[in-house]
Amino acid sequence: MAMLETINNFVDTMVECQGKFENVQKSIREREENIHSSIEQLDQNLTELLSQPVQVEGIESEDLNKIYADAQRSLESLAKKLMDEIQSAQKGFQFIREHETSFNIAVFGKVKAGKSYLGNFVMGNPIRKRNIPSAYDRLEPPVVTVYDRGKTSTQDRLEEIEEGDFAVGASETTSTIQYFKLGGLTWFDTPGIGSVTWENEMLAKDYVTNADLVIFTCNSDAAGTRQDFTEMKELYKVGKAFLLLLTQSDTMEDELDDDGEIIGAVLYPKSQEDRAATEQYMRETLRKENVDLYKKGGILTVSAKLALNALEKKDENLFRDSHMGDLLQRLVDITTNDGATLKLRTPTIRLNEAIDQLNAKLSQADREIQHSQNQLKEKIAEIQDSLILIQESMKISCRQQIDTILLREKENIEQNGGSLSEQNLSRIISERLFDIISREVIQKFSSNVGSILSLSKDMLVIKQTGSLRMKQEKQEYERPVTKSVERSPDDLLGLVGSLLFDKTYYRTVIETKKETRTFDIGVNHDEVNTIIQTALDDIFQYSLPELLKEVVEYYLSPISNLHQKAFQYIQETQQRLEKIKC
Repeated sequence: MAMLETINNFVDTMVECQGKFENVQKSIREREENIHSSIEQLDQNLTELLSQPVQVEGIESEDLNKIYADAQRSLESLAKKLMDEIQSAQKGFQFIREHETSFNIAVFGKVKAGKSYLGNFVMGNPIRKRNIPSAYDRLEPPVVTVYDRGKTSTQDRLEEIEEGDFAVGASETTSTIQYFKLGGLTWFDTPGIGSVTWENEMLAKDYVTNADLVIFTCNSDAAGTRQDFTEMKELYKVGKAFLLLLTQSDTMEDELDDDGEIIGAVLYPKSQEDRAATEQYMRETLRKENVDLYKKGGILTVSAKLALNALEKKDENLFRDSHMGDLLQRLVDITTNDGATLKLRTPTIRLNEAIDQLNAKLSQADREIQHSQNQLKEKIAEIQDSLILIQESMKISCRQQIDTILLREKENIEQNGGSLSEQNLSRIISERLFDIISREVIQKFSSNVGSILSLSKDMLVIKQTGSLRMKQEKQEYERPVTKSVERSPDDLLGLVGSLLFDKTYYRTVIETKKETRTFDIGVNHDEVNTIIQTALDDIFQYSLPELLKEVVEYYLSPISNLHQKAFQYIQETQQRLEKIKC
């Protein structure tokens, strides 16, 4: 293929692949916008959720207030960390998207490695400058973006501190990296990983990660320093297609006239022997470093100066010896081989991977919230345990108070008679029981706990007490009773009187009559006390623990609700992201 045909084919291929990439990208843009809006919605929801401090009216417990403050700070920290990570990831996605519409070439090499000569040739600048008609003329000249110590600027060419046609500036230092786009190609130029500022090193690593080809340039006159091999090994380990370019493979020789006088200097390619020797040395040394260029790339010995000289002279042989045509064809092959199909699928793959990555961060946040909830449950358990400790003191206090009430009422009945009904006794005992428990719990929690306890006051009622009254005892005894009973006449005269005059005769007999008498034996204090104490045991064993659990959960529910709401927002976001997947 002729040299201009090679150049035009390269440019046309780059333009064609740009159109393909842009068409694919359009179909994915709406989904990316949905991802962005889902994340924005999550950020808004979490911000609103955490905008107000967690409070419960009347809280006076330092322990509880500390739990509230610690839990909210923890959740705020988690939300900030989550959103920072997501925003960082989105920046990474933005970077990938910007360079997804092109084949990405990451070029590394020290100053004077010839990489800027090389890049400017690929850009087409020197070809335009020499007014050599080519496919470059159909394109706007590419703009070079420069990153220097965290600042960004643009210029019209790659700059390098070297002598020659391209030495138009002296701004490049080891802190500077540059890139340009040519149709569907992005050419990224950096001195090398580890020799730039931290910000640019991170950017360089991003480009390597997303590169379709990694190029390392060495000056063929001084190829193979220890640092060169170290950096090549690191770049090779990334697993990308790797190409080693031995640049400036040319030499300047004096041109003589027929009389042997010097009339000028002529640029010649280095000999095939010199080129082969340098390539063999580099290949063997890299193999010792476990870098096998046959598997992932190769070596090309090139000269951009020779290629430009050939174009000016229209010298096809000189252009062939420059091997720049081989480099351009290598770039064309990259865009048209089987890997191009995968490249066109990359936006869809990247979108799904991006969603998976975001969901992984959201899942981690889920786990951290669940961990916080578990810690909250532990706090609840600790408070409940502390309440168990005071239950015994509450129970003792209740027993003492109940004894006092019963003794007082007993004395009143003994002195004044009467009784205390079960209904009234239940009311008196239950009110005192509620007062004691409320006082103890208020000391542990807050002043408004009484109102919460009141909602469940029935749980602290002792309904069956029996009435308090004077006990009486019945005693049976026999009492002699004298009475007259009818008798028969004793003699004839009495018989006549009975018959004629209907006269009745009596005699006196003494009989024993059983009678019962009732007397007071004391108030039924012990009996009632036993009933009440049994009911009290049931309250402290069953009702009170359940009631205290409700109280604790009430006071810790704001934090629990906060966790649950944040968890819900994250889960909803995960579900929305899953639906966005291709």
